[in-house]
Amino acid sequence: MVAIAFFVLGSIIALGLVVIFPLWGLVASGFAMVGAFLNWLLLRCLAEHLRLQKKIAGCEFEGAITGANEETIWACGNCGQMLHSDNRCDSCGAQIISDEI
Repeated sequence: MVAIAFFVLGSIIALGLVVIFPLWGLVASGFAMVGAFLNWLLLRCLAEHLRLQKKIAGCEFEGAITGANEETIWACGNCGQMLHSDNRCDSCGAQIISDEI
């Protein structure tokens, strides 16, 4: 919430700079927008870090931890190697038979 509030405040300041100082306001407005974005990004990263620390410690936390979703990796039934093809195993050459008819 604080990150979003700072981003909105930075945007309002950037618009105010353009209105008050037409010539140099564009440059100052650009720096204000970049600063607001970097501040938002830093606060989001800190929030994610705190969530991860709380998860590791076993404490309850609000929000969701971002990251990779659960993925399924198929393995060969003969040799156990990871499959890269839908037709056959690259390691042992076994043919892959699909359950779908």
